[in-house]
Amino acid sequence: MITWTFSAEGRRWVPLQEISECFTGVALELWPSVGFERRTEKESIRPADLFRRTVGLKRALLQIFLLSLCLEAIALLSPIGSQIIFDEVVVASDHDLLTLVAIGMACLVLLQVVFGLARSWAALVIGTNLSMQWTAALFDHMLNLPLTYFEKRHARLEDMWAARVVTMLNAALSRAQTPPLTRRCTMRIAQ
Repeated sequence: MITWTFSAEGRRWVPLQEISECFTGVALELWPSVGFERRTEKESIRPADLFRRTVGLKRALLQIFLLSLCLEAIALLSPIGSQIIFDEVVVASDHDLLTLVAIGMACLVLLQVVFGLARSWAALVIGTNLSMQWTAALFDHMLNLPLTYFEKRHARLEDMWAARVVTMLNAALSRAQTPPLTRRCTMRIAQ
């Protein structure tokens, strides 16, 4: 029996007769020296590495942060309108002040909707840009790989199934991040 390490299958023990029937060439036998230390090296990918070459990420995150701050400010201002109604309008029966506070509250609600839509749109744009940039970087990396890399590896059915699952998950995640109003508009346009 001979120990044979295949790149695709790993280590296998093959009978000598099978080797002599199909093998013509040179065999290389390697032995560790005295100072050899066995260790497993694996290159780990940090989350920061995924975002290193993305364009426009800081700007988009800043936009989302500022829009979120505006939404929080509006949420803090809303109870003040209710306080004015209960403390000033009800006590003095001032209908003009009630009209003014109602218009102000309606403007706050309108601003909240506008800022909410803008933040959802910015999140949708950043998600799409990240997906496109990562896909383009992966495609560029695969184009730069040597042909022997693909010749040594076979596309297995489970690999193709895993790729399909990843694609379906990406689609589901992008649908989940899309606000309902935008999702309805997108579905109507698509139909």
